[in-house]
Amino acid sequence: MLSGGRLSAPTVATTRGEVWVVRDGTSVVRVQAGGSPQAVATPTLQSLGPAQAFQLSPDGTRAALVVEGPSGPGLYIGTVVRADDGSVAVRDFRAIAPELTRVTDVAWRDSGSLLVLAGDLAEGRVVPYSVGVDGWGLAEISQSGLPSEPRSVAAAPTRQPLVDAGGTIWQLTGGPGPRWSEDASPFPGWRPSTRSDDDRRPQEKDHRKDPVLLTTRGLAASLRTEPFELTGPR
Repeated sequence: MLSGGRLSAPTVATTRGEVWVVRDGTSVVRVQAGGSPQAVATPTLQSLGPAQAFQLSPDGTRAALVVEGPSGPGLYIGTVVRADDGSVAVRDFRAIAPELTRVTDVAWRDSGSLLVLAGDLAEGRVVPYSVGVDGWGLAEISQSGLPSEPRSVAAAPTRQPLVDAGGTIWQLTGGPGPRWSEDASPFPGWRPSTRSDDDRRPQEKDHRKDPVLLTTRGLAASLRTEPFELTGPR
């Protein structure tokens, strides 16, 4: 049982059988398959601010975070360090793409690039961006087809990105004019739903029995790993 006042969406790496979450904004915890929760050392995270989002890279060597700092939420990258004694830490946090404001979510498209939801100064709304892990190559992604501002984003190598907008999951389609299309296909281990918690039957609200619903953040985990279930408050 992993409990806390607030747990971030779970994140996984394709190379390891473990799930990571941020508890109460500053405490990073990992849970190995069949194991107990283990604290991950983050020596400088508290000085930066609470983490609103936390995503491991596909190879598990880095972490992307949205941190609420003095000037608002920003995008950070940290390095995952694994010691011989089994302890794990995330160190060397550095801000990337500081020109982005009102950052709300992040996902790894591959080990070298990210998808980010952040504010558009020209339009005053949250839009998707792509950016390299070093902060270079920042580019706004088309919003064509989206009914409203995206609330969360998911991505993974060999998969088309997904966002949650207007209570529905949307997938980015390729071609000369990229646009977002409503995605109706479920992913293994997940039950897609566009209904709110209040609309679901009582037995569907029991998080101890059901996997996390494919409604907002946590989408990336379904794209990159086998099904899992994390017990804890939403």
